[in-house]
Amino acid sequence: MLRNKVTFVWEAPQEAAFQKMKKILSSDPVLMILDPGKETTVTADASSYGLEATICQKQADGRRSERNCQEFQDALSRNPQKVPYKREELEAEIDAFIQMITSSLPASSRRLDELRVSQLKDETCQKLTDYVLKGWPSKKEVDTLCAPYWQNRYEISVQDGLLMRGCRIIIPKSHQAEVLNQIHEGHLGITKCRARARRSVYWPGISKVIEKKIKSCTACIQESSNRHQPLIPTSFPERPREVLGLDLFKYKNSWYLLISDYYSRYPEIARLDRLTSAEIINHCKSIFSHHGIPDVVRSDNGSQFDPVKTVEFKDFAKSYGFTHISSSPKFSQSNGLIEAAVKTVKARIKKSRDPYLALMAYRATPLENGFSPSELLMGRRINTTLPVAKTQLQPYSVNKKVLEAKEERRIEGQKTNYDKHHGVRNLDELDPGQNVWITDRRVTGKVLQKTPYPRSYLVQSGRRVCRRNRKHLIPSPDFHPEPETEDDSDVTGYQHSPADADPGCPSLMSSPQSPETYPERASSSTEASPDPYVTRSRRTVRPPERLDF
Repeated sequence: MLRNKVTFVWEAPQEAAFQKMKKILSSDPVLMILDPGKETTVTADASSYGLEATICQKQADGRRSERNCQEFQDALSRNPQKVPYKREELEAEIDAFIQMITSSLPASSRRLDELRVSQLKDETCQKLTDYVLKGWPSKKEVDTLCAPYWQNRYEISVQDGLLMRGCRIIIPKSHQAEVLNQIHEGHLGITKCRARARRSVYWPGISKVIEKKIKSCTACIQESSNRHQPLIPTSFPERPREVLGLDLFKYKNSWYLLISDYYSRYPEIARLDRLTSAEIINHCKSIFSHHGIPDVVRSDNGSQFDPVKTVEFKDFAKSYGFTHISSSPKFSQSNGLIEAAVKTVKARIKKSRDPYLALMAYRATPLENGFSPSELLMGRRINTTLPVAKTQLQPYSVNKKVLEAKEERRIEGQKTNYDKHHGVRNLDELDPGQNVWITDRRVTGKVLQKTPYPRSYLVQSGRRVCRRNRKHLIPSPDFHPEPETEDDSDVTGYQHSPADADPGCPSLMSSPQSPETYPERASSSTEASPDPYVTRSRRTVRPPERLDF
């Protein structure tokens, strides 16, 4: 029926033959109980689809019966024996098993003897031994000292005079601190230390004790780092020039000011003759005169923008009516858009002979949302060296709903990817007066207060106060004041007086730092010119100043 060129037919005769064959195969003449005394033949067949095997036995009348051979074992892996064990043999095997457990413990005989003696002196261990030997009472009648062991009572036993839970030695209270130090002697993490303890020792609450021990270990704290926290994305502005970001960058021995719009990502660059607040303010005024004053200006906490070190930029923000927001030192991520803009602009300048054409090309190139920075800022495409129809240069209105929808998806995607990639976790809030380890400065400090900015704190270290993001602060229970460091390039310049003892609302007195404190971004009298290069013939090399932008 299955051969080629043969019509497949399945009617009443075929169905009757099939049912008859099924009945014969499932009847007694074919399926018999296996008899080990009869002649037996194993027939096996292997193919690419599976393995099939049968056992055939020759019957008295010459017929062969076949039956699948299966052996079912007890669910608890106990193989029933025809001849039962004698009681003496069974007890001997149990004793041998117990001796194997005690002999394989990772401890010397002297150490085990010390623990036996300590257990005999420990009141809790003595009561546990009585319960094990005489039987456990009901939960209400159990002594309060032994109550934590109740849920594990069936695992507790006395082996060779040693109180144990399974294969783990129950450590008396007098030895718990010593054993805890031995568990953490390699300064392993919480998971590894717990795994190490599970192999040999036990007492109630050991898991939490190990966690507390590691979190308070000075050596572990000083060499650890915080997990990344969930990303806090910056919301997309409602209009161009509403939020600006600014930063300084160095290229070929010259410093530049970069200003970028958070709405259009339109970069503007100005060369700085001096790294002073006054120089930066003058360039900001010039750029603001082109497109208007923003509502918010975001920057890092450099000396030119820090209101504690200089009041010039603070007064400038007040007179022009915009809000200035600075990021925590050593945490450029909070002003990520401008940091990314610096990388983009520097890359374009390095690769191009004419940096102005490179900047113009970037301003005319569409972003992820499909619009170029010039379109988002000015509502039109700019004319470049690339041929374009003049009709494409006419002003037009950008579809704001489409733009906002695309930007919302982009921001959500960035947050999702960041959180997934870094395995983020929220860190606990720090309280005023809490001792912390400042990871980037490698000194201890004390939290004074939380700033108005997210995850940002003022921390006192020695006689100085610095501002840090929560990422750089690790709670340190054991506080040891550190001597004041020479390099204060990352502190805020706050000085905390004895009158400011109230941690809830400390009154901080400020004093500007000396110019030597900031070698790269110096105070108002420091210029950006580097030391001249001198050849072996003592000739001073003066590189030419090109492009002057």
